[in-house]
Amino acid sequence: MKSLDLFAGAGGMTLGFKEAGIVSVGAIEIDRFAAETFAYNFPEIPLYNRDIYSFSDEEILEKFKGVDIICGGPPCQGFSVAGPSQYGIIDKRNSLIMEFFRFIKVLKPKYCILENVKGILNGKMNKKQKALNTYRDELQKIGYYTKVYVLQAADFGVPQYRERVVVIGALDESEIPDEIVGDYVGEENWVKVKEVFGDLPDINAGEGTNDLAKYKTAPMSEYQRYIRNGSTGVTNHVAMKHTKRLIQRFAQIPQGGSLLDVPAEFGQRQRNGNELDVKKRYKTNNQRLHPDKVSNIITASFQSTFVHPYLNRNLTAREGARLQSFPDTFYFCGPRTLMSKSLLKRENREDEIGLSQYNQIGNAVPPRMAFAIARAVLNMEKNMTYDEMISAIEQVNTEQGMAITALPHCSNLLYQLNRKDTGQFILQDGKKDKTSFFNIVVKAYLKIRLISYDNNDLGEYIKKITEATNEYMNLFWPSKNNPFSHQSDFGSSIIPEMLCIIFNNIIREKGINLEVSAQKDLTIECVFDFSNGGNVRFKNKRVDVAVFKNCRLTLDDKENDFPIPLMAIECKTNLDKNMLSGIEFSVSELKKTFPECCYLVVTELSDFDIKKTNYASSGINEMYVLRKQKRAETRREPYSRFDIHYELVKEIAEILIKGLDDIESNSDSLAQKMQTGKLIGR
Repeated sequence: MKSLDLFAGAGGMTLGFKEAGIVSVGAIEIDRFAAETFAYNFPEIPLYNRDIYSFSDEEILEKFKGVDIICGGPPCQGFSVAGPSQYGIIDKRNSLIMEFFRFIKVLKPKYCILENVKGILNGKMNKKQKALNTYRDELQKIGYYTKVYVLQAADFGVPQYRERVVVIGALDESEIPDEIVGDYVGEENWVKVKEVFGDLPDINAGEGTNDLAKYKTAPMSEYQRYIRNGSTGVTNHVAMKHTKRLIQRFAQIPQGGSLLDVPAEFGQRQRNGNELDVKKRYKTNNQRLHPDKVSNIITASFQSTFVHPYLNRNLTAREGARLQSFPDTFYFCGPRTLMSKSLLKRENREDEIGLSQYNQIGNAVPPRMAFAIARAVLNMEKNMTYDEMISAIEQVNTEQGMAITALPHCSNLLYQLNRKDTGQFILQDGKKDKTSFFNIVVKAYLKIRLISYDNNDLGEYIKKITEATNEYMNLFWPSKNNPFSHQSDFGSSIIPEMLCIIFNNIIREKGINLEVSAQKDLTIECVFDFSNGGNVRFKNKRVDVAVFKNCRLTLDDKENDFPIPLMAIECKTNLDKNMLSGIEFSVSELKKTFPECCYLVVTELSDFDIKKTNYASSGINEMYVLRKQKRAETRREPYSRFDIHYELVKEIAEILIKGLDDIESNSDSLAQKMQTGKLIGR
């Protein structure tokens, strides 16, 4: 499904939808710094840094026709429970909701999804009419059925007490979700503050860096494993500078306490120079987070609201981002803290006016909650039939010039889809039929296949395709959540197929006459058998991934196909030393005939330290452990398997690119030698 993101901000809603498999085809955000953050993290999504009022109906149709979902969180300050009550439409900020409806009216998407503060439930358009009723009436006029949900972010794995209202509209009433269910419902299941910060570098007031800083420890909780998202360090981790007196005040605040708990001698002072303590105090000021509870709501002004649970300082932007469930790989641009608009204007620095990193984080929709919303909508989508699934896969194979026979995982998936056994499977959330499960699998598989190759940014392309592959493989891990014990129940691993897809895209883009295949029988020995009237005898070896050139050898007017191997990759789920011995023997055989063939070994996990292994003498060019961990580590913690690291996949692709010119010339030379009867290695 395709979505359009209005009032996109930094991209919290967009990120959650993306992780659920929804493709954003455009985003609109007026703030320059929020737009900069969005563009940095979603370079593939067209971003319009414009006032939403500037779009005509004609332009809306031209740019966004065909979207399935319009989603967004229009500015909500006028309805916020944190400020004085407003009569909604009088507040210009709330009139932006009408622009949201205009886009819906013009584009008529299948779904529209509106996220806003809980205050919208009681906010009014005028003295007599509630805003929410008006909004629902407006959607009904356009042709939408609606349902209102009050969601608690903590129920969705967000370590924060944050209530939000979500309105879902649909053209078909039957396709509105009955409920949006979280996986962490109940206070006993909420992610606590102590699970959030423990691995971050300890920094005091005025310390830290926006750039990448190493983690203090390995992940200390499941949430930390999740939030790292493959990152090697943390950014946006800079602590505000504090006066000595303020640090002393923070030291007086107990965990879960606030300014109310501070003795008078450490309290606030009047700004007129009077040394007397400010008598009027507020519980919402200087709140120290309690490690055994979820955080209070993260607002746009949280930079000075919260105190670290253990350290005597306010939170960093990164700590706030973690409380909002943004992964550590998500980078925030723009000024770190909020600056006075009047000051910037006086100093002719209007170009610096905009949302700070803290503002962007506080205004965002928590990605984990956005993911649950997207998942609920996707679950309402009618399943494809077997024929539709097969057709979708075959179509993408044709478009990308890859035969199904070259992709065994794909071929086996189709076989499973066509099997007569359509019995029921018991999944974690109850009873689901085979069609439903395979729909999930097929959509995840097609996501891998539909990522466009970008020769201008190989790293980003590799990152996208490995992320999609990780998502696909995680459908089969842990096994208790699925009807199949492992993706090998489809007959093969997706890793060789992923490499074939990458290689095929690279080779097609360069226009080189080479072929790519998985589970390919390569000729490792070719001899003329003159005792049988001049026939050619071949000895073959099957490899998991092959880059080769098909040559045709003519002998006594008989033609023989001869695939010359130029790159061969052996793929394993787990590599042990016995397997390695077998691979080394195969490599030595192949390189007797084709010494220039590049031979790689790629494994998800290993049983030994590859760095301490001397494999160069065997002819293996390079070995890679894609998950950067040993199998023993997954046995100790069976549900904490590392993701495949895209940097390693990128390195494999770069080896191919580097050797393409040599490979093509080498293949021509080999073919010529074969045609002239000059056998290699014999």
